[in-house]
Amino acid sequence: MNISQKINKISKSKRILFTTPSHDRTSFIIPNCRYSVGKVFYNNDLSEINGLDNLAEPEDIILQSMKKSADLIGVDNVFYLINGSSSGIIASMLSVLRCNDKVLIARNCHKSVINGLILSGAEPIWFLPDYNENWGIYDKADASVIEKFLSKNSDIKAVIITSPTYEGINSDIKKIAKICHQYNTILIVDEAHGALKSFAPNYFGDNAVKLGADISVQSLHKTCGAPNPCALLLCNNNIQPFAIQNCLNLINTTSPSFPLISAIEDNINYLFSKDGQIKIYNLVKNINNLKNKFSQNDKISFCDFNDLTKMLVKINGLTGIELSDILFEQFNIEDELANYSSSLLLTGIGTTKYKLKYLEKALNIILAKEYFSSQTKSSKIFLSKHIMTPREAFFAKKVIISTENSIGRICAEIVSSYPPGIPSLIPGEEINENNIIFLKDTISVVC
Repeated sequence: MNISQKINKISKSKRILFTTPSHDRTSFIIPNCRYSVGKVFYNNDLSEINGLDNLAEPEDIILQSMKKSADLIGVDNVFYLINGSSSGIIASMLSVLRCNDKVLIARNCHKSVINGLILSGAEPIWFLPDYNENWGIYDKADASVIEKFLSKNSDIKAVIITSPTYEGINSDIKKIAKICHQYNTILIVDEAHGALKSFAPNYFGDNAVKLGADISVQSLHKTCGAPNPCALLLCNNNIQPFAIQNCLNLINTTSPSFPLISAIEDNINYLFSKDGQIKIYNLVKNINNLKNKFSQNDKISFCDFNDLTKMLVKINGLTGIELSDILFEQFNIEDELANYSSSLLLTGIGTTKYKLKYLEKALNIILAKEYFSSQTKSSKIFLSKHIMTPREAFFAKKVIISTENSIGRICAEIVSSYPPGIPSLIPGEEINENNIIFLKDTISVVC
C-alpha cells in the first residue's frame, strides 16, 4: 500500500479525530479555499495520526516509500522534501560543514547556498565558470579549475556546483566527483533543474549521485509534474543518512503536508510507469520537432548544448528581454527568464503539444518582421572582494544607505533577481563600481 492509498483508507474509515489540523478534513473549509485548494486536498490533509508515519523520523510507510524510490532511482538513499530544493541544499551543507570549514563554490549558485553558509558558518572560496557572451549564460564548472583549487587548498571540506544550471548547462560530474574524492572532498550538486535525469537517463544523462557525487538535490516540481515545492535529496552511503535527517529536522516544519508527501511518491511511481515513460518520450519528441522546424532559419537559434527541456532561444535583431516582452504582450506567452542575449522557456511534463504548436506559430510571426536592437548590455556577475564571511555579515550591525553611496561598503544581505535566484551580491562582499552598474535598477542596498 502506498501513501496516497493509506490516506484514502483512513479518510474512508470515518475515524473521529481530535487532532490537528483543525479543519478536521471536510468539516470546515474556508469558503474561498473550496475553489483555490479544493475538497480533496482538505480531506487528505492529515497529521501524524495512528497508521501514518512521521517525515521527521520515518519508520513505516514513508521510510518504505523512500527506500523503494531509492531502488528505482538507483541510489543508496532518497529523502522526500516538502520545502523545495532549497531545504535540501541547506540540510546537505549543514550535514557536512562546520563553522569555519572551507567550501569551494561555483559563484553562479542559488541563493539557498548562501543561506547554508550563513547557517553553517562555513567559509566560502569562490570560483566563477566562464561566461558565454553569445547566450548570456554561465558555462559548465571546469573540472581542471576545481582540481587547481583543491590542490592548493588541502583543507577544503566540500565542493558545491550547480548542474544543470538554470539554463540547462551540464558539468562533467563524473570527472569532478573523481577529482573531489582524490582530495577527500565531498561533492554536493544542486541538480534542482535536472530531476528528469533520475527517470529518463537515456535522454538527459544519469543523475549526479549515480555519476559519483555524494549528494544531489532535485526539484520534482520544476520539470517532473509535482506541485510546488516537492523535491528530492539523493545521497550515497558515505553520507550518514541520520545526519541528513537531523539537519532536515532543523529547518523543516513539524507539521508536514501529507498531500505533498504522497504527491512526491505518486510522481516518482508515475514517471517510472509505462505511461510516465511514454509521457517523457512525447515531451522529448515534441520539443525536438519544434526545434527542427526552425533548423533552416538563420534568423533564430536554439541553444544546442544544454538540457533540451530548457529552450534557450534568440532571434536576430532582438535582445532576449525584447523577445520576452513581445512574446508576453502580443501572444500572452510568459517565459521563465530573459537576458540581453536570449530568452529561456522552461518545459516539463505538463508542456503539451498544443503549447509548443502555439509557440511555434508565435515565433513564425515574430520572424516575419525585421528587428534592429541597439542594446548590447551584459548579464555577467562580477566577483567582489570578500571582507567577511556571509555569517559574520548577516549578524553584523547594519545600516540602509543609497545605492550610489554603497561603493566600498560591505554588503549585508543577499541581492539577487528572481528568477534565477543567483546572487549579484552576497553578505560580506565589498561593493564596487561594477556591482552598482550591474544593479542599476536596485533602489537601495543594505550595508
